[in-house]
Amino acid sequence: SYKRNSKIQLQACIRMLAHLVNQQVVTELLSLEILVLLLESPTEDSVELACELMKECGQTLEALNASITQDIFEKFRVILHEGTVDRKTQYSIEALFAIRKSNYKNFPGLPEDLDLVEDDDKIIHNVSIQDSIPSGLDHSVEPNSNIQENPLEQNFDNIGTEEQLDIFRFDPKYEPNEEEWNKIKLELLGENEDLEQRRQQENLELKEAEQFEMDNNLKVIDMTETDLVNLKKSIFVIIISSLDFEECCPDDMTETDLVNLKKSIFVIIISSLDFEECCHKLLKLNLRPGQEIELVGMIIDACIQEKTYERYYGSIAERFCVLSDVYKECFETQFQMQYMKLHRLETNKLRNLGNLFVHLLYSKVISWSVMSIIRLTEDDTTTSGRIFIKIVFLELAKLMGIESLNKYLLDKNCSPYVSGIFIKGENPKITRFCINYFTSIGLGALTEDMREYLHNYQALVEKLDVSSDSESESQEEERQEIENDKERNIGMEMSGSEAKSVNSNSNSNSDSDSSDSESDSETSEDKNSDNHSNGEEEGNYRKNEDDPEETIKDIFQERENAMNQAKSLI
Repeated sequence: SYKRNSKIQLQACIRMLAHLVNQQVVTELLSLEILVLLLESPTEDSVELACELMKECGQTLEALNASITQDIFEKFRVILHEGTVDRKTQYSIEALFAIRKSNYKNFPGLPEDLDLVEDDDKIIHNVSIQDSIPSGLDHSVEPNSNIQENPLEQNFDNIGTEEQLDIFRFDPKYEPNEEEWNKIKLELLGENEDLEQRRQQENLELKEAEQFEMDNNLKVIDMTETDLVNLKKSIFVIIISSLDFEECCPDDMTETDLVNLKKSIFVIIISSLDFEECCHKLLKLNLRPGQEIELVGMIIDACIQEKTYERYYGSIAERFCVLSDVYKECFETQFQMQYMKLHRLETNKLRNLGNLFVHLLYSKVISWSVMSIIRLTEDDTTTSGRIFIKIVFLELAKLMGIESLNKYLLDKNCSPYVSGIFIKGENPKITRFCINYFTSIGLGALTEDMREYLHNYQALVEKLDVSSDSESESQEEERQEIENDKERNIGMEMSGSEAKSVNSNSNSNSDSDSSDSESDSETSEDKNSDNHSNGEEEGNYRKNEDDPEETIKDIFQERENAMNQAKSLI
């Protein structure tokens, strides 16, 4: 394989020789000679093979011949520092040094389970690639020949290989030979006693099982060859007739298939030249129903891992949304899921995530209803959330233009979805917070509608305050008028009773004066004239006293007229 430059076959041979060295079937000199040969004229393949050999038997070489092993590692270090090999080979050398530093933790020379032969029973073969040519082989060169053969190639031919063992030959005495080999194997491995104990244990368990069956009247099912054939047919029919592997096999609780799927998706996304090639390869994965969300999640994860946003990911997402509504719904669901996890992302990842969804919103391949999850208040948003909203709207304004964006946001088809961002009809403090936020990020033009609403709201509040003040004043005036009317009615009743008493006294006096003296005519005439005037006043008072209800109705009518005038003014 070395002469044919067959790297794969040579790698298998090197591993085999390394394990022979670990088991001390051959001396460590053979592996050291191979290492010197591979590192004498280092190439990428030869250095990788040397690293592979040192991984497999390095621990054994360190224990048996530490000085030469140190020289081999110095040769590796020189190759690494000179940089004569490619980067992949340099990584292999660095990995070898890391394995050596960990004392070959993952590459033990001889595991305890394989240390079966005692040191006294071991037979170590001294084999070298520099052995002389055996007498039975003729590798001589004619004296006059100009062909110069490599002596090292001749030395490889010295080892008598038996390649015919790879060919199958029928053995008529297979069973006797197999029994003889088992006896030799048991003698070599020292398992005679253990085998005998296992057989005795199996016989004991078999007897106990038979006794248990006899005690419990159990029947032993003796499956004949025909029954076995029928069982195999049934299993085959079940496998062929199942719709999918989930119907035929139990669920994989370790999610190994899901992890492998994610790896495949990530490799395709990273290795594709353009988005069309990527979409074509991803569609050939033949995803099962329900795995579309995993594909969408991997596209988003790959996008946010980049240092800067690349339109490549937006084009992939747009293509999948156009291909199927299932992917469209998955991206809309992922928007809500990613928004709830914004506090975990760095600023750079927030920018990439925002640009990706802006691309989808601008292309109108996903609905603006995804924005309904956002509520722009001081309590409902975090710092990361406000940064994300800023990135989204600044990028939308850059792509659409601020006037077109404002017109689209005020449209009846879009305004219900962004009502949680441009809040109106609630606490004016929240509206002011939204106005100040968009003004601070340079998008104050989007807040004109909120500013107009806030101005109308303040004017309405002032008008309501004035009307409430005027209404309270009119109520106070009505109450004062009612009290004055009551006092006036009471005063009129009291003055009417006094007038009656005065009239009766004046009549009795006039009768006594007319019977006693008729000489004083002048004085009686004066009294009569006084009585006549008092009678007129009393008649006028009684006229007013007869209709008190009409007076009160007039007062209330005037009051209602005044209230109606006030309401019309308000």
